[in-house]
Amino acid sequence: MQHLRRRTTAGITITALCLAALAACGRADSGSGSSGGQGSAGAPAEAPGFDGTTITVGALTPTSGRVAVIGNPVTVGNQIYFDMINESGGIAGKYPVEVLVRDSKYESTTAAQEYQATKDEVSMYVQLLGTQVVSSLLPDLAQDGIVASPASLDSFWVREQNLLPWGGPYQIQVVNGVDWYLTEGGGEGETICSLTQDDAYGATGRDGLAFVAEQHGIKLGKQVQFTLGTTDYTTHINQLKGAGCDAVLLTATPADTAGALGKAAQVGFEPQWLGQSPTWLKPLFEGDLKDYAEKNLVILAEGGSWDKSASKGMGDMIAALEKYSPDTPADWYLTVGWTQARATHQVLEAAVERGDLSRDGLIEAMNSLDTITADGMFGDYGWGAPEEREPPRTSTIYAVDIDGSPMGITPKAQDYTSDAAAEYSFDD
Repeated sequence: MQHLRRRTTAGITITALCLAALAACGRADSGSGSSGGQGSAGAPAEAPGFDGTTITVGALTPTSGRVAVIGNPVTVGNQIYFDMINESGGIAGKYPVEVLVRDSKYESTTAAQEYQATKDEVSMYVQLLGTQVVSSLLPDLAQDGIVASPASLDSFWVREQNLLPWGGPYQIQVVNGVDWYLTEGGGEGETICSLTQDDAYGATGRDGLAFVAEQHGIKLGKQVQFTLGTTDYTTHINQLKGAGCDAVLLTATPADTAGALGKAAQVGFEPQWLGQSPTWLKPLFEGDLKDYAEKNLVILAEGGSWDKSASKGMGDMIAALEKYSPDTPADWYLTVGWTQARATHQVLEAAVERGDLSRDGLIEAMNSLDTITADGMFGDYGWGAPEEREPPRTSTIYAVDIDGSPMGITPKAQDYTSDAAAEYSFDD
């Protein structure tokens, strides 16, 4: 069965233009770097974000506001990765990388302003955080020919020429998580509902849930939406409780997760909560919500345990964290930032090897890669031109374990791949 992507009109237009005319897509008379290219001795010529000695990459992320609890650790993950690389000389052992960080406030309008202010200062963006932020900036990225790695896992990014996605998409998290609940988590015959953010991020959860329900031939229960920053979840929780929901998919950010679960605990509503990866933040559940979360919440994400022996990627990241940012606590979002930087590093290495850090050179270098790897921290991403990309289809279902894990979550079912996830299509 084929899954229909959302927002197809804009996505098809942007991607098709880029694929049909790569040299023209995103070129500008000034600041695009398309007139740059190979240096006379094979060294890259100067280009936006590259002054001949240092490469600058951008990060547009919430460093203030409700979602800063995600943006800040993701950015630390970006930074410690490049700290490690820079200690060995930088890209190709000779070009150190600087990360230019700007506060997007998790707002599309602010992100657009910061993008315009920084686009000529960076080679590419190692981080754009927020599904709605990435979606709103896609036309600008295509026009300017700039590559960006989204700190968002919407499946819509898979075929976008100017994006450098990583990890299994949110929709795959939901498909695998609900499949696990139905087949291994005691959910057969139970009523599955949802509580999702009323925006593009929330739509990723609703997309995945609708797909897996159709695959399993089940009818979904109550579907409730909320606005980011809701302060009173009484109505939302009472709707779900009144509908007899046995399980609830939760697509939210951490503060709203705590608000919703706090109200649920207060009124004695105890479904199996299935939270997408951005719902989690350990400090919010170390107090009164600890017992409730450990009993009723699982997190749908990707990865393994916080352990140096878990994978090469995890070992490298923990060592870098201890060396470059020792006061930063363990956090799943650090793995996101590290993985983004790892992917960005691979693109920059390929571009330098080809002697071209121009806008077009970076896109061509990115498309030349066969695989984007996270060294075992996340699944490898089959790469190439956009139509050739194949994201990971595995997920990890994490149990909440506040005292037993530095991240507060521990794998319950690792590298879980469902038949339904294998059927999910990233094409139109």
